[in-house]
Amino acid sequence: LSFKEFLVPNPVESKYMSYDAAKAVVQKWKCKDYLEYRKVRKNKAQSEPQYAQIPGSPDRVYRELGWEGWASFLG
Repeated sequence: LSFKEFLVPNPVESKYMSYDAAKAVVQKWKCKDYLEYRKVRKNKAQSEPQYAQIPGSPDRVYRELGWEGWASFLG
C-alpha cells in the first residue's frame, strides 16, 4: 500500500461492491438484458440500501477490475 493509496482510497472499492460480489447478487435477479438490469437495480437500490453499492453502469466501473461483458455479469 503506497502512501497515496493510504491517503486517497480507491473510489471503486469504497463506494461499490467488488466485481465478484456484485455479479453474484445480480445473477440472482435473473435479468435478461441491460435495460432490465437498470430497472431492477434502480428499484432495489431505492428499497434496500445495500444494493446502491452495485453500480448502474458496471461495465464502466469494473472495466479494469475483471469485467467480462454483460452476458457474464447477468448470468
